Amino acid sequence: MSVLRHLARASGIYWGDGTGPDEFVARVQIGANLDGTVTIEYEAWSPTNGLQHVEAARLGPADGGVTLVATSDGSGDTMVFREAEPGVFASIGSERVGLVITTDDESLTLAWWWPGDGGALSEQSRARVRPMRPIIAPPPLPGAVSEPLGDELQVPWPGVVVLSGHGTGAVAQRLADRLARCAVVRTDLFDRAVRGTEAAGPDAILRRAIAIAVVRGYAETGHPVILHGSSSRPDHEQLVTALSSSGLTPVRLVDLAQSEDDLAVVRRLLDGD
Repeated sequence: MSVLRHLARASGIYWGDGTGPDEFVARVQIGANLDGTVTIEYEAWSPTNGLQHVEAARLGPADGGVTLVATSDGSGDTMVFREAEPGVFASIGSERVGLVITTDDESLTLAWWWPGDGGALSEQSRARVRPMRPIIAPPPLPGAVSEPLGDELQVPWPGVVVLSGHGTGAVAQRLADRLARCAVVRTDLFDRAVRGTEAAGPDAILRRAIAIAVVRGYAETGHPVILHGSSSRPDHEQLVTALSSSGLTPVRLVDLAQSEDDLAVVRRLLDGD
């Protein structure tokens, strides 16, 4: 079994001791991501030199195995490793570097191998750390969307369209049929997706955060997005503000008049309304 599966269940902050050319204190942060990858942020602290080394790594499934990509000290250079056996990673390319990651119920060990003075590959540095606490997500600001701001993203025409009024579902579908590749998102379904005995009622903040993530995902793959739902117009206005603040552009709120059809909406979009 790959060490990836163990690390995915071991998110948190770790502290411990390290040995190598000098003794040091190590801090490690393990994070499991929704895409199936795991990130490792590593720091080595020395009583005399302070922060003396920083690494960031990501490992995940690739090409039938597990690949690890690491960078040191923010230099921009990266090294790619392949898991040869559980927890044993060998560098790909001309470098001769290895990383061995072992886990048990009490600790996590990271050992770095590279050639010594005689040219033979040997363990040069080792850190053994223990879990101190889980990673705690900060709460959102009151009334704010918890989605972090992203870089500006130009969405293909007609951009991100939020429909408000009566008959939005039918108009959204017919409007999408006139476009080459358009995503239609019904925002009120986000509330219905939350289930369980502890589930609360509709959460507008959560709904907007999910909408931003969904819209950005479609937009990044070249899809304009039409959003609609049974929310009130003030909710739609707040959604438009949240989408625009996240860096998506253009975002438009379109109020449907009684019995307005998709052709009329298309004309308004072409006119920039």
